[in-house]
Amino acid sequence: MHSDPIADLLTRIRNGAQAHMLTVDIPHSKIKIEILKILEAEGYITGHEVVNETKFPTIRIHMRYDTKRKSLITEIKRVSKPGLRVYKAAGDLRPIRSGLATRIVSTSHGLMTDREARKRKVGGEVLCAVLMSRIGQSPITVPSGVTVTVDEAQNIVTVKGPKGELKQPIARELTVKQEEGKIRVERPNNLRRARSQHGLARTLINNMVEGVTKGHSKTLEIIGVGYRAQMQGKNLLLAMGYSHPVVVTAAPGIVFEIPPEERGKAQMITISGIDKAMVGQMAADIRKVRKPEPYKGKGIRYKGETIKLKAGKRAAAKK
Repeated sequence: MHSDPIADLLTRIRNGAQAHMLTVDIPHSKIKIEILKILEAEGYITGHEVVNETKFPTIRIHMRYDTKRKSLITEIKRVSKPGLRVYKAAGDLRPIRSGLATRIVSTSHGLMTDREARKRKVGGEVLCAVLMSRIGQSPITVPSGVTVTVDEAQNIVTVKGPKGELKQPIARELTVKQEEGKIRVERPNNLRRARSQHGLARTLINNMVEGVTKGHSKTLEIIGVGYRAQMQGKNLLLAMGYSHPVVVTAAPGIVFEIPPEERGKAQMITISGIDKAMVGQMAADIRKVRKPEPYKGKGIRYKGETIKLKAGKRAAAKK
């Protein structure tokens, strides 16, 4: 009978997490040690050690749980199996589950996460994948000068800081706790809705904390001869090739700024404010006035945005 030591390791971790065991013992092997080192570095387990160092040593895994004794690992599975090997090039190791999942890859440089493999530009065999809501589990640090209050009746979080005040309603099943200058968002169970709302609520609160302290901003570039932007009081006046200029009214809390132009570079527009969603929406509305056209890329684009250009009819005819 064929034995798969990696599948055995993952199954024991999965079963131990479901049974809320503090430690899990498994037979020793070198590849298991390397996988556990990655899981520990990524925060999926507390640690591991080799015990009973005799002829048949054992590895003891120290499991990790949240404050409600719920496992931080929501899914752990084998990817490449003895009957069906899965190999990926560096360019194919794209983030999965919005970057919340970690894949362990066996490469020519040893075992590493898919994130490290992309950084080193190496591919290999994808051994397994582990999913944990690390965004939701991560605490939010509250800087000095910022106060956070929670209306438990309506589940509305209010954040006040040097730059202003923001409010955000969150899902009723979630709980927001403050302890020692940090905020934690907790969920009651691992159902799909609770997991998705958990990470979302944590991100929204973190954006509010950053907004009232540092603020948020987006920068747009104007590409094209004759395309111009200028300030009209607090509003923005755009000349984008239409028969009339387009006036963009600044929403409450939004500030437009046109930095001084540099010779040979595109004109910039900076949108800033404390509400990240509002800043992003205003930037999208301005970009919508003249989206980049697909042949020469002229129009309004985000700074650093790559526009995939089409070949013109003349270029296509030559082919």
